[in-house]
Amino acid sequence: MRRPNYVDVRWDHGAANAAIGACMRAADELEHAMADCNRALTQAREHWQGNRMEQFLQERQALDSHGRSLANDCRAAAHAIGAASQQAHAEQQRREQERADYERWEREERERREREERERRARERQQQAA
Repeated sequence: MRRPNYVDVRWDHGAANAAIGACMRAADELEHAMADCNRALTQAREHWQGNRMEQFLQERQALDSHGRSLANDCRAAAHAIGAASQQAHAEQQRREQERADYERWEREERERREREERERRARERQQQAA
């Protein structure tokens, strides 16, 4: 049996959780800000004067699209960090299990060799006594 990896997985689960929270809060804040802007836009359109309304609405639509995309990217980053955190946890568990299996195998091998040595000595004593 080959020797297992005794190096722990380097991953800061606390920092990962903080980053997930920060990404999710950023996405929520973006969406709240966009909703606030859209409410203000609805009110402003009631009192709109001038011929630039169409240009303003197009630019506002582009900003909304960019904001939604950014919020989605923040959520995707949070999910990616969460997945990496789960992978790190699973890998650490795998390494710990591999270590435990190796140590059990090593102990069993040592016990087998000791038993074989005791049996060999017992046979030698029997042969000398005969």
